[in-house]
Amino acid sequence: GYLALCGSVIEAEGRSSNFVALMQPDGRETKVVRTSSYAVKRVAFASDGTLWTQGTERKPRAEGEAPRKSLAETLKPDAAVFRQFDRSGNSLRAVHPQSEMDVPIALISRGSVFTAVGDRIVFYSSEARQYIAILADRTVIHVKNLSLPNDEQESGFAVTEKNELFISSSNGSSWSVSRLNFAKQIWEPLAQGVRSDRSVRELAILGAQGATLAAMSADAAHVRFFRIPD
Repeated sequence: GYLALCGSVIEAEGRSSNFVALMQPDGRETKVVRTSSYAVKRVAFASDGTLWTQGTERKPRAEGEAPRKSLAETLKPDAAVFRQFDRSGNSLRAVHPQSEMDVPIALISRGSVFTAVGDRIVFYSSEARQYIAILADRTVIHVKNLSLPNDEQESGFAVTEKNELFISSSNGSSWSVSRLNFAKQIWEPLAQGVRSDRSVRELAILGAQGATLAAMSADAAHVRFFRIPD
């Protein structure tokens, strides 16, 4: 297996340089790939052994240019968010232009998820209300405008080996555990409750393995495991 690291360095002249590094766990072999103005934020290995990255690429600043007021103004619209590299660091694919991100801040938000599941690479942002999946056959699935029940905020997220998406969410008065219905492109609640009802514990999803979901109670006192419904 290999490890992947991403980051940036400041050169002697004061210029910054972005990179992604591939290395064996024992450190005997390391390949560093300079990604120029593309700043890698997250990495994931696909089932075929290639490396996928999620990042941002900003427009060069012109001399005398007025200060940019938002991240959207700094990004190159046609630059790809997701990029694929082989084990030698060669670029293979670039997918999904930055202009298609409705909420650009989701690209650098800690709450966004980027991971490999089965034969696909998955990106999800509750902030942007977007789900993007890159399949092995080069198909890209893009689901937008995913509103959570009752204007709740995400508290946990999981993707199963069968490529099902589950999310837990809550607000000041209610909570939900939902599954993404791809056909309808909506979150369908599987369990819901009100926070004032102590007889039903609020749950926050921790993750999934096989056909099992793991969730923690809101008071962090209990962890429960649930068989995923068909």
